[in-house]
Amino acid sequence: MLEAFLLEGPARRGLLETYLQRYPDHAEALIELAHEIAHGEAAAGSPAADDEAALIAEAWAQVSVALAPAAVSAADWSRDALKRMQVGFAAPMVLFTSLRDRRVLPDTIPAGVVARLARLLGRQVQAVRAYLEQPAVLSGSMAYKSKAAPVASADKLSFDELLDQAGLSEAARRRLIEEGED
Repeated sequence: MLEAFLLEGPARRGLLETYLQRYPDHAEALIELAHEIAHGEAAAGSPAADDEAALIAEAWAQVSVALAPAAVSAADWSRDALKRMQVGFAAPMVLFTSLRDRRVLPDTIPAGVVARLARLLGRQVQAVRAYLEQPAVLSGSMAYKSKAAPVASADKLSFDELLDQAGLSEAARRRLIEEGED
């Protein structure tokens, strides 16, 4: 009976009177429920108290952190991940090591290729783009015999220049880019 009263919509005086006449034994519960509904509607329209606003802000901050794309790190570009990329794209390894080392201008990489990389890395596209936009680095696995460590060049290649260096044919380039658009 109380559920039926709730389902009738907003508590109105006429509705309450009708229910009181039909169910006089439940008058106290009906009046109390109508009172709670009226106060609940008034509270819903009022601004949140300062402590409530702070709790809400904190909760939203936690939600935003949880929903933020997970950052891509050098650890994501493991040997196994690079091999998956090479097989998945059917392209030479130099393409993926250059992407790992951020030697490519991110704006020149087709969106479909970035989306496919993101899928293979298990990350979101925005996170992969953010990774690629960082300065170029040298792989930690590179060996050197000089007294000073080598420094990565600040000059980045375009994606087309990288494909030229990798020796990809026109057909292989088209396949690489078209399959990335899926």
